[in-house]
Amino acid sequence: MPGMEPACVLDLDAVQVRRGGRAVVRAVSWRLPAGVAVLLGDNGAGKSTLLAAQAQRLALDPEALRRPARTYSKGMTRKLALTAAFVSAAQLLVLDEPASGLDPTARAALLDEIEAAAAAGRSVLLTSHALADAGRLATRAGAQLAIMKDGALAAAGSLAQVLQQSGATSLDEAFAHAARRAA
Repeated sequence: MPGMEPACVLDLDAVQVRRGGRAVVRAVSWRLPAGVAVLLGDNGAGKSTLLAAQAQRLALDPEALRRPARTYSKGMTRKLALTAAFVSAAQLLVLDEPASGLDPTARAALLDEIEAAAAAGRSVLLTSHALADAGRLATRAGAQLAIMKDGALAAAGSLAQVLQQSGATSLDEAFAHAARRAA
């Protein structure tokens, strides 16, 4: 219906995290509709810290999310964790750098699973460094994007909105523009 906002599955409202007197997440507000959302940023931008803050808010132990399966390789550990996430009944999947450690075949399968989850009405929030993956999800699954730089959101919205906000013609350009603005 025109004028109605889509259902919100996660509402980040001025989330702040300080470590050692330094703001590592600075008043991040982002309203996530149902579907796929990708939080992009360089190492140290605050993506994982933001997810950990939300995990605490949702009564999850963020340290439990990091507990290693010592007997498996990184790729196998990641595949086991992703399998557990996708076979769960959870309507909101929160995935921190899910493609890390995956070979190209497993990475493609992961993106297929994210698209299938969205098509089935589930919501997925993930962090990534991989602009190509984010672009694919934005194009094929209608993902919302946010570019995080130095603990704050530099741009957020659909791919078209992020490009418009940054005056860019590609996600790579938008990301570079965000980096230059923050410098």
